[in-house]
Amino acid sequence: MLVAERLVTKEPEKFSGTDAALTAAREQLVDQAYRGALEIQGRFFQINEEPEAPPLGGWTIVDASYWSPEYRVEPQSSYWVCILKMNWAANSFMYELEDRDDEGYGDLRVRGEDIDRLWPPVDHRGAGSAASTVVVKHAGGAPRKWRDDLLIEIVRIANTPDGLPEIVTESY
Repeated sequence: MLVAERLVTKEPEKFSGTDAALTAAREQLVDQAYRGALEIQGRFFQINEEPEAPPLGGWTIVDASYWSPEYRVEPQSSYWVCILKMNWAANSFMYELEDRDDEGYGDLRVRGEDIDRLWPPVDHRGAGSAASTVVVKHAGGAPRKWRDDLLIEIVRIANTPDGLPEIVTESY
């Protein structure tokens, strides 16, 4: 959800709703994991026929090859290497290989530092951002004739008795 919120805050015109932002965030997460820019950890599990399966193992880094785009779609032919099925609600995924299935990783997690590096937090106040707009509080009344305060200050000083230097006609 954090990545989706940052995407919407950064580009609100691009995402019509939270579902679109969430879908884009999920795609970007697994794409970055596949590229190796984001490390996803999880706990390996295997579904057994036995009713008392041992609990999930310790945390391991999920190999980046699982996030390959070709594994995330249904195979178009009878030849396939791996099929990955994400369960975003359960924070897990399962995969099928030719020789085994019903295995996967649960309790998926990523480091906050990686999220901040790839999707920097957006400053809601607009400070420090070149693309931010400064909100000017108007004192009321008619709109100002000049918006450039520096120009107004120069004209104000120039209109005083000591404001402009004397014109020098001699050349040295």
